[in-house]
Amino acid sequence: MKNQLMLKASDIMELTKSEIIAQANQMVFNFDVASKDPLEQLAMISKFQLLFETLEKGIKEKSLDDLHKLGGKFTKHGVEFAIAEVGTKYDYSNTQRWVELNNEIESIKAKQKEVESFCKVISSITTTVDPDTGEALEFIPASKSSTTSIKKTIK
Repeated sequence: MKNQLMLKASDIMELTKSEIIAQANQMVFNFDVASKDPLEQLAMISKFQLLFETLEKGIKEKSLDDLHKLGGKFTKHGVEFAIAEVGTKYDYSNTQRWVELNNEIESIKAKQKEVESFCKVISSITTTVDPDTGEALEFIPASKSSTTSIKKTIK
């Protein structure tokens, strides 16, 4: 495997998955040693990701016919391609019982959202009385957590 910082397309075509991961890790290590501007590198990677995602979408559509002609499964340069049905969806809306249950679920979800909204804005344990039942209800402020990341927007 090559230990250079940049790969040519002809180099990457012969690498296995584990070699690609190792190469990426080596590139990160080389990046750290060279003390390059990390935001510049992240910007470049983000633009390449957009480029490759757009290319893949367009070429994938053109490749389906070829893959059908090859029997639906084919391996090239260590990449296995297979036609697959993905994102299967079912429509149950013609079944009355399902519609009734779904309406009940949606009603309960709406009530849950109200509780969530209330728990987000209170700052201490709060007790209220349900006007319909007279039951005392205790609400505890929602705990909040997040993960720090970097939001990237290509302009």
